[in-house]
Amino acid sequence: RMEELGSSDEALSPDTYSYNNLLNLYAKRGDVSSAEALFSQMQLLDTADVFSYTILQNCLQKRFMSRGRNRDLKDIERAEEVLSQLVSKYESSGFRDSRFRPNNVTFGTVISMYALSDKLLKEDNELMRKTRKWKATEVLENISSHDDVGWGALNAARVLDWVISLSGRENKAS
Repeated sequence: RMEELGSSDEALSPDTYSYNNLLNLYAKRGDVSSAEALFSQMQLLDTADVFSYTILQNCLQKRFMSRGRNRDLKDIERAEEVLSQLVSKYESSGFRDSRFRPNNVTFGTVISMYALSDKLLKEDNELMRKTRKWKATEVLENISSHDDVGWGALNAARVLDWVISLSGRENKAS
């Protein structure tokens, strides 16, 4: 869409700031599919930066925090995958390209999603049992894929260890 601004050499062309504004619009609307599509395009154009990654994570977090059937537990894993891509880009730059330096928000978003997942999963399963509106297979999938309360806490701790490890590698490189 943004490429349609013009085709001449003098025409405005979108930059990272422009793309991030559009990405933020999708995120605020909770439009995960449009946000992911734009983010993929930004990666191909090499216009994504740490803010782009953070905006996409926040979009995933927003849907994850929604109630009932809109919640997608895979959003936690997707948010961590986005973080992993960011960390890989930063590491491959030799810890020099600040456009890809993860910050407290990029790690904190994933940690908070995992930290809340135990509570939200328990609420979802309780709601499914009480209302009987959701299929029994959905209840079984939630229970079997995220066994007991504690799964989220363990993963939050794992991501926190990742922060500490990255910081140590970054300090050695400088």
